[in-house]
Amino acid sequence: MIWISFEILINVFESWLILYFIKNNLHIRPKSTLGDLLCIGSCTAFYSSFLIWKLPKVDGLIFIFPFLYSLYYSRKDWRNAIFWIIHLAILFNSTAGMTTHLFTLIFTPSILVAYGLPRLSFILFSNTILALVILSASKLNQDNQRLSWPSLLSFLAVSIFILIAE
Repeated sequence: MIWISFEILINVFESWLILYFIKNNLHIRPKSTLGDLLCIGSCTAFYSSFLIWKLPKVDGLIFIFPFLYSLYYSRKDWRNAIFWIIHLAILFNSTAGMTTHLFTLIFTPSILVAYGLPRLSFILFSNTILALVILSASKLNQDNQRLSWPSLLSFLAVSIFILIAE
């Protein structure tokens, strides 16, 4: 029960990172507290459902909730929301892929999914890297009026990291 609670807290953290990225890259209406909670709650529930039920993992589906949030609360048009959600998905999935690849060089995948110190270190390491990537990418786009070059260059940097990891 303690382990499941820990993983749910990690899911809340990852959901918060998603919302943080959206709020820093799209013009979101100021009074969006209920939407913020719904976005975090729906992402957390989606992630946590894999802890309870044996479902096939489809990592791309998690971004439906932030996309709907962006469409409803953003002051920009839907194309801008699509761009930033795709950017977010690439950052999340490539970071997860890179850290998983690095850890599978040390541990077997069966050890990484079993409760224990290797899984704990994997979760903490991957979420630390994910936080650094999302926070950095959020700060790169200081000008919300146009798509910035630093944000586009972050795509290139992540692609290079993936190539190095493989």
